[in-house]
Amino acid sequence: ELDDDGGLIALGGKSILKLDDDSRIIWKLDIPAHHHFNLLESGQIFTLMRRYITLPYTLGVGKVCVDYVAIISPTGKVIKEVSLHDLFNEDISWWQWLKIYRTSIEYYLLGVERLENSPLDIYHANSIKILDRDIPGFGNKGDALVSFLKLNTVAVIDLDEEEVRWKWGEDVLSLVHSPRLLDDNSILLFENGWKRNYSRVLIYSPADDEIIWEFLGDPPYSFDSNYRGQTEPLPNGNILVTVSDQGWAFEVTRDKEVVWKYHNPTFKDGSRAILGKMGRYPVGIVSKIGQNST
Repeated sequence: ELDDDGGLIALGGKSILKLDDDSRIIWKLDIPAHHHFNLLESGQIFTLMRRYITLPYTLGVGKVCVDYVAIISPTGKVIKEVSLHDLFNEDISWWQWLKIYRTSIEYYLLGVERLENSPLDIYHANSIKILDRDIPGFGNKGDALVSFLKLNTVAVIDLDEEEVRWKWGEDVLSLVHSPRLLDDNSILLFENGWKRNYSRVLIYSPADDEIIWEFLGDPPYSFDSNYRGQTEPLPNGNILVTVSDQGWAFEVTRDKEVVWKYHNPTFKDGSRAILGKMGRYPVGIVSKIGQNST
């Protein structure tokens, strides 16, 4: 992601760094950052990171992967870490643990988690967004909106007090990605539809506790991304959707009309290559690229 001075913030699993417009490293922080980060106007960065621990109730699995939120200064220093495991561990019932283990083992057998002796990924946090305003009954400015793939849960977390303010989705969602807070305080998100053979884009109203909009493919299986996916609200009110596993993206209106589609032209092993994420940048941001180049 480009910051206000034209630098590029990027993460790669073992580190997060900032590059200038000549690809020179301005700073690099060696932490196990993964999936997603949120860059604020202040220059602070909120990112997900993981660590491996051993729990007494892993059913013989051994080490597990747990997630944290790391708050990073504009100069690349860790200000604070918040353990998401500490916040959610005690709320998970034995029945939920069994479901998490079952899903994780199925992932492993399908080759999604390929490494031998790989730690069990029990939460799989995959998105973080910092609230820009107070919303009664939901969260306050500065709280983090986080999604957990394995928990089928979207949650709001007070990072100062280190407590969960709000959560939803456990009995409704089937794997989830990229929750985004909309102007009307509803939440846009991508539901993968694990084992259902089709995905959905949803808008959920926390105030009304109901799904107020959904988009499916026609037929439903034509829009299916079991493990990955992204949504992005656009300034014109439309929604940009990345169907990662099928390697394509589209823009859709609130009237459910598809404006355009893009299909990844690259193929691998006979299938269209994965498309991690497609994003839209404002026209003016292009002028920042190269403005400091020597």
